[in-house]
Amino acid sequence: MTTGTTARTLALLACATTTALSLTACIPMPNSKKSCDVTFPVDSPERLGSGPAFVTAAARRAADKSRLTSVDEIAADAHWRRDFDQMIVLAANTARRAQNIMEISYPEQNICFTGTPSVGGPDGVAYLFLRDGQPIQYVGLTDKGPIEDLRNDQGFDGPIARGQALIPLNGTLVALDKRPPPR
Repeated sequence: MTTGTTARTLALLACATTTALSLTACIPMPNSKKSCDVTFPVDSPERLGSGPAFVTAAARRAADKSRLTSVDEIAADAHWRRDFDQMIVLAANTARRAQNIMEISYPEQNICFTGTPSVGGPDGVAYLFLRDGQPIQYVGLTDKGPIEDLRNDQGFDGPIARGQALIPLNGTLVALDKRPPPR
């Protein structure tokens, strides 16, 4: 047994013990070094603004093929408090879920979720907004969202900065440094 396998086994045992003692659970991602650095309730209050208003503003911007935009401009259109610095796009086929739990892993930390994620179906997507690496609002959709992360076929490749340029591509917004998936 390798050191990585041993660490994952110990993390799973710790997670199972924790799960037996509480209503919260965690699922280590493959190659995860630790289980959950942060656990975020999906049904937390909307601290930045209305999730549906953000999605509507993003869809309007995606339909305008004549100009670049950014997550910051979308937030302004949605009348959001811009008290965040990053957004992560989560795709349903990537989110590791077990009942009401899912976890994502990105370079800064592993984040687990409690509650009922509304990422449904093969095209489901959710947006997670962070400030200083900490999650502050979750916006879940059941359909494909107006902002996509196309950097890899996993549907998740890390945070999009608040002011990063997004371009309209086939009715969705993608970060300027991203390439469409191969056909």
